[in-house]
Amino acid sequence: MPKEVAASAGQEHRALVLASNLTDGAVIKRVLADAGVETINYATAEELLNAARAGVGTIIITEEALVGMALELLAAFFGEEPPWSHVPLIVLTAQNRSRSRMPRWRQSVADLPFVRSATLLERPLRTETLIQSVRVAMRSRDRQYQLRNYLVERDELLARTYTLFRELQHRVKNNLQVIQSLVRLSAKRAPAELAEYFDEVRRQIWAIGQAHHKLYAGGNLDHIDLSSYIADISDQSVIAFGSLNERVRVTTQLEPISVDVDAAIPIGLIVTELLTNSFKYAFPGRRCGEIRIGLASRSGYGELTIMDDGVGLPEERDGSGLRIVQALASQIEADLELLSRAGTRWTLRFPLGIGMAQRRSA
Repeated sequence: MPKEVAASAGQEHRALVLASNLTDGAVIKRVLADAGVETINYATAEELLNAARAGVGTIIITEEALVGMALELLAAFFGEEPPWSHVPLIVLTAQNRSRSRMPRWRQSVADLPFVRSATLLERPLRTETLIQSVRVAMRSRDRQYQLRNYLVERDELLARTYTLFRELQHRVKNNLQVIQSLVRLSAKRAPAELAEYFDEVRRQIWAIGQAHHKLYAGGNLDHIDLSSYIADISDQSVIAFGSLNERVRVTTQLEPISVDVDAAIPIGLIVTELLTNSFKYAFPGRRCGEIRIGLASRSGYGELTIMDDGVGLPEERDGSGLRIVQALASQIEADLELLSRAGTRWTLRFPLGIGMAQRRSA
């Protein structure tokens, strides 16, 4: 139906009738009234269908009334029904019609898929047949209204859940900002040689908080755009190592990829750690260079590359940062590769299209 109008219980259980003459309409109304069915006769299809939009149990139409504009209005009405609705249609036909002599509506509307609940009753017919057909139609319509009510309740529940989820993400982000502030205050009281470790912790907390901010701002319950998330981390790293900006340039080539938050946060922490390493160790002295970040999808996998043209890594490397990166890669079942020749190149390949919880249960 083009517009859904709030209907009373009475409107949802009434029979609406369009008959070609007053006698037929009066007979139908009297028979159904004796059976306890509220019945309303209409002179035109337009009036009947306007009433049906406010609530209807079944529509009853005589074959002779289905001509001209009535046929077009009926087709439009059934074509515009919402997914939950299939208004039962009962057509009272004339007796002994051959296919070649069928009126236009029987050769067209009756064969169209949108008339999904049509019942054809051939006249003359017994009153019990009409009453039984109407009762069957009413029961079918009751189930449709029950489905509608269920869908309304479901949508309201989903809306409340979505609102609560967004509020939760917002609070998590705010709590992480409080933790960042506490780390900053603790760093001021700690020995100077520990300052860089506190800075690393703050950057990691920021990366986690930014993932929750993406969920809150993006309107998705469990997925975020990884390219946008990595770009934010890159920008934050550039700000954190501002003194190197004149010598070290950061470029990105990021393909939009949506991942669940269980994968996004470990990837964000990996990016944070690897960018920190490049800024701190790849360009000693006054050495200039470039850090490049790439993200692309490869046949069911995402591929993240972080490379620099710095001095490369030493042959013996067993720092805590590298262990953190390896542990995070293992957490999301990703392959991590390192090439350290004429600079450093990290490649992380991680599965796409399946959440962490699903992978754990597989």
